[in-house]
Amino acid sequence: MALAAVRAGCGAGWTEQEDVAEDLATGRLERVLDEWCQPYPGAFLFHPSRRQVPAPLRVDRPSQRIG
Repeated sequence: MALAAVRAGCGAGWTEQEDVAEDLATGRLERVLDEWCQPYPGAFLFHPSRRQVPAPLRVDRPSQRIG
């Protein structure tokens, strides 16, 4: 909903670049305050214990392994 408001010209917003890549490429939206934005490498999944892994994480873990 917030992104729809930004696209309608109602103000500025902050979102993932992937969500607005086409809007940026076509010029419908433009970046502002770039110097204030930290690089964001993406979301990461972290669970501190291997002994008590919640069921939803146990189901998907094999596809998440690296190495």
